Amino acid sequence: MTDVDRIDLDQPRSVGEILAATLRLYRRYPLLFAILALGVVAPYELGVLAITGYGPLRQHESVGIFYLLLLIRTVLITPLISALHIHAVVSIGEGRRPRLDTVALRGVQVLPVVAAA
Repeated sequence: MTDVDRIDLDQPRSVGEILAATLRLYRRYPLLFAILALGVVAPYELGVLAITGYGPLRQHESVGIFYLLLLIRTVLITPLISALHIHAVVSIGEGRRPRLDTVALRGVQVLPVVAAA
């Protein structure tokens, strides 16, 4: 990995600089971040479809099911995607090429902490 690929994680940044760094990373590794997110969202949505019969674009008729799925997304899905993306960024910051298996394992390991935060 070249120095151009590396990102200094210790450098203080403004909000604009954080957004610019994020866009650079997404441009440099578009498939990585998309696959990490899709690897969490797709099985979840397929499970919801199999259990409820409702796809991701259809509103659930039961208020209880709606709130249960909202809770699952809030406590599990969103934190897991965040943890995966964070570990990918840390790998890049350390000068290593992020590997899907390593990033996924680390993301799952820290899920309880990320979900609690």
